[in-house]
Amino acid sequence: MPEGQNTRMADQNDRLEPAIAAIERLDELDSKRESANDESLIKRLLEDSLGLCDQALRVFRMENETWLDSRISIHKASLLTELATLVDPAVRPVHTRTAVELVQKAMLQVEDIPSPDLRKLARIYTSSLDTLLRIRVHFDQTDQLDALDELIRTIGARLGEIQALDLSLRSEAYDLLFSAQVLDSMTMLEQDPAEQMEMRSNSKEMALEAYDRLRISSPSTFAPLAEFLKQINTPLPEEPESLLTTCPRCGAENSPDAMFCNQCGTTMARSTVQLDDNPENICRRCEHTNRVDAIFCTYCGARLNREDR
Repeated sequence: MPEGQNTRMADQNDRLEPAIAAIERLDELDSKRESANDESLIKRLLEDSLGLCDQALRVFRMENETWLDSRISIHKASLLTELATLVDPAVRPVHTRTAVELVQKAMLQVEDIPSPDLRKLARIYTSSLDTLLRIRVHFDQTDQLDALDELIRTIGARLGEIQALDLSLRSEAYDLLFSAQVLDSMTMLEQDPAEQMEMRSNSKEMALEAYDRLRISSPSTFAPLAEFLKQINTPLPEEPESLLTTCPRCGAENSPDAMFCNQCGTTMARSTVQLDDNPENICRRCEHTNRVDAIFCTYCGARLNREDR
């Protein structure tokens, strides 16, 4: 990573530090509240937690941290909903209306995020639904309930769409990755270098399509895909040139065991094939050493005496 980019990231982390510290303290207060039995203590802890939420939100909004802003806004709405049950009924509507407004604002924010992480998005929508359903018990006017129920239905429908898309993308990604792995395995069985290169290219294309789907759905599952992409970026093994036979007529390269040229059909000379070290198959005319299974001498063409072998 370039030094300038490292410096910018370090500066941003420094600016976010007060918000991170506030969230850590918020987690501590949440734990204390869950184990507390005294109503006055719970109320004080809730009020302190709301103050910490405001501290974090000021920093996140200044730094345009939309995800973090939305998550803390939903958490603040949840705290206000809990506090509403402990305050005077005359004050209660203020808390519940503020909580609903926070949820609505958070929903608008996350929808504007380009290419969001679907699992993060689903968690925010789930938390929002939980908060709104708890708020609902504090509404008694028909028009308020109708508006709230419409918001709940809208968020529920959107959550269903997100979960269905997440499932579909992950399923497609895993299918593509499996197909890419199978094709890459078959590449190693292919003898033609040009065909090998085409198969490897197709395998890589499928793997990249899988990456595009997981990037939107489940970035946490990148590890197997990243390992495979690293594997298919390694060069294919090349066939040793010394084992290839060149056609004497057209110059085409053939496999070492070819008897006829794969391009023009000319009978191939076998003298370029690696010879057996067994000296028993020696031509009586020219004393050239031939393969043990040779019938004719590859140097002078004389018929070899098979009875001597």
